[in-house]
This record gives sequence, structure tokens and C-alpha cells, in this order.
Amino acid sequence: MDFRNVRKQFISKSMKYACSYDPEVCFDVDIAMALQDGLRVTVASRGLGAAIGSFFHVLDEISVAGVDDRKHTCPVGEISAVDETVLFRWDRGLGIVAGRLRLDTADKATIDVTYTGRLRFQVTAAVALQTDEVLEGSAWIAPTFVTADTRYHWLAEHACVAFGTWLAHPPVAGRGKRNVTSKLDVYSTA
Repeated sequence: MDFRNVRKQFISKSMKYACSYDPEVCFDVDIAMALQDGLRVTVASRGLGAAIGSFFHVLDEISVAGVDDRKHTCPVGEISAVDETVLFRWDRGLGIVAGRLRLDTADKATIDVTYTGRLRFQVTAAVALQTDEVLEGSAWIAPTFVTADTRYHWLAEHACVAFGTWLAHPPVAGRGKRNVTSKLDVYSTA
């Protein structure tokens, strides 16, 4: 199959800033599953009244220009739940991520987000997680938004891409538990 035409279509896509988000979760490496390919870490985190992170516009705008050149309401609110699994490879600085999160907006809408993507590190990620080292990398994510609220349908109508940083802080509360923060910018494509 010749992918040149597909690549040209993707390169010619226009992208517009949609929003940013910054979840914070705690990975417990002590209960991670060692596999032949790497180390699989799964986290399920519920806010239980406290936010796990937030969705926002970097310039505090209330609307964004979509790829259709119309103004759309920017999702602003708190992340109330995160379920995420990351496979950290033994042999290279790569993490394969899949997960979902729930956003509760300030205007009382709920947006569910599922995502898959890659994390890139300068060091071998699985080995670094088992030490006291800080693990910092870049994230490339493909999020899919689902909501019943018509104000945010524009997020579901176009493919989105997100990129940013991923940081596992030094262990806290006993060896293996690490707070992980991400900062991602989401772009809508046409």
C-alpha cells in the first residue's frame, strides 16, 4: 500500500489550539507487572471531591477558533478521574500509554476522553522507574472526546492530537510510589 497520499493529506491538515490539560496521578511501581517487553504500570485515580488536574486555555480565553473558523466554547474545569496504563520498555526510552479521563467543566458538562500514544525518554524508562531518578519525557497522544453537551461537540467532530511533557518525580511515601504530572496541549485538526 502506498502511504504517500495519506501522508500528504495529514501534512496538509490545519490544526487549531483547543485546550490544555495537566493530570497528576500516583504510579505505584512496586505493584507493576514485569513483562518480557517491559514494565506495565496501571493507575486508577478518582478525585473523591478533589481535582486530579485541570483543563484550561493557556491564555484564559473562554472560546477558541476551531478548524472550521467558528468560535467554540473552550472546556475549562477539573479532571475527576483518570485510568491509565503505561508499558515502559526494558530496551529503550519508550512508553506506550493508553487511558481515559473524565472532565467536569465549570459550566456543568461532562466530557469523557480516551487516549493512546507514546512517551519518549532520554533513558531506558523501565530501569529509571525502579531507581530514585526523575524520569522526564515528551508525550504524543491521540485523544478522543465524547460528550452529550452540544457546546463541546466540536471536540468530538474532529480528530485531535496532543503533545507535551510527562514527568515522574522521585519516589514518595515508600519506594516505588511516584507522583506523575503531565502537561499537554490539545489541537483539533481538519
